Parts: sequence; C-alpha cells; structure tokens
Amino acid sequence: MGLPNDDYIKGAAVECRQAAEKDFEEPVLAGHGDTDYARYMRTGALLSLQRVPEEMAHRDELMFQTVHQSTELWRVRCSEHTGTHLDAPVHWLSGKGLDDVASVPPRRLVGPAAVLDFSLQANADPDFLLQRHHVEAWEAEHGALPEDGWLLYRTGWDRRVGDPASFLNGGHTPGVAPDCARWLAEHTPILGIGVETVGTDAGQAASFADQPFPCHWYFHQANKYGLTQLQRLAELPPQGALVVAGPLPIVDGSGSPARVLALVDRP
Repeated sequence: MGLPNDDYIKGAAVECRQAAEKDFEEPVLAGHGDTDYARYMRTGALLSLQRVPEEMAHRDELMFQTVHQSTELWRVRCSEHTGTHLDAPVHWLSGKGLDDVASVPPRRLVGPAAVLDFSLQANADPDFLLQRHHVEAWEAEHGALPEDGWLLYRTGWDRRVGDPASFLNGGHTPGVAPDCARWLAEHTPILGIGVETVGTDAGQAASFADQPFPCHWYFHQANKYGLTQLQRLAELPPQGALVVAGPLPIVDGSGSPARVLALVDRP
C-alpha cells in the first residue's frame, strides 16, 4: 500500500509523534470502553493482526440488540496475550514493578523500525538463534539500530499462520540467543523487539542453560517491550519505517492484543 508523496509521509509521521505525546483515552476498566488509536493515525502499511483461533477468543454472549437488529453488542473474552499482542514488562518476574500495559507512555508506542531479515536461516533451521555478530553485521550494512525504536526480527514465520501445527512446529521456532538478547536489552537504544512467531523467545527457550526465555527476562527487566505474531514484515525496508503499536491500556495488564501499523515512505 503506497503513499502519495514525501510530504504526506513526513506529515503523517509528525501527526503520529504529536498524537503519541497525548493520552487520548482513559485506561480500560471493567465496564468501560476500549481505545481506537487508529483514528489518530494515517498509515502506509498494515502489519496484519493475526487471526485468533476460536478456542483462544470467544464472542459468545450477546449483551444488547435492538428490536430490528440494527444494533448489537457482544462480550468478547480472550487472554491478554492472544494473537498479535504487546508484552509489557510486568509480564515477567524480572519486570515486576515496572510498566503494566496501561502505564506504557504513549510516546513509546510510536518509533522507528529496523527490520532484520533472517528468513533464509530460519527456513533452513527452525531453531535458528539470532546472535550478536548477526546484528553487528547488519548494522555495518544498514546503519545503527534506531534510538527509541523497534528491532523487527523477520524469520518468514508469518507464512505459516494458516496452519496452526506448522506455526507452532512442535516447539521448534526461531528466536534470539541469550547473550544477544541481554546485549540488545541492556546496551542498544531500542525500546523493544517484534517477532513473527508466537512469542518473542525461541520455541526451545525454556531449556536454555544460560537464561531461560532470555528475551522476556532481559527486555522486561530493562523496562522494554515485545510485539509478537506480526505479519508482512517482508514489505518493510531494513530502515525507515515508523511503527505504531496500539494495545488496549488495561489497568495492571501484563499485555494486550494490539493493532500494529507501519508508516512506509514509498514512491
């Protein structure tokens, strides 16, 4: 999906930054509404929301319907970590006492993206782990990781979305090596990591001897965030996209399903 010209993308980016400085909605509480960040943004590409399996999310109670069925309202039930979602620091023991999803500053929901493509490696080895030297080689070619931005880790895993067994792959999915995850969280200026897989960590991360689930542990300990189950990363350039993450600000929430958008400068 293209944008008409450079002025449009620059204007949209400014609007996003200005919008992110304001908290347009109250946090979601029981009995209150949700947040529509999308109406404040203009976008050039959509990182699609992954379709949620029926057993994970339910629209099972009709709460209101007019007599002529011109209006209806349903209750939706799902996990905070369903489909495409944002992980807040309190999701993990190492991040307790830090940001819950309602406390994430709006300005940190908008940031530049670095897209690291390791889809060939992940296709050859589903247990492929991103290493520090991979990132440093990428930086030598494309420039430094962006300050207050996202590292988007492309593995080609979004091609498996239509097949749940292939998507989960028996617990064999790519991720990040423990020492690399720690370095990214503690020594680079990014504010979070985004992945195409079910979670930010590798499928075998529970068995890592150095640090189980290292992305969760180190990123959340550093008050940084995770985005999971992204799609269409292949359509983004290595540098230059602007990511907008729109989770529900659930009070005390450890995460939230999110709509994730990318502004892309295209002719």
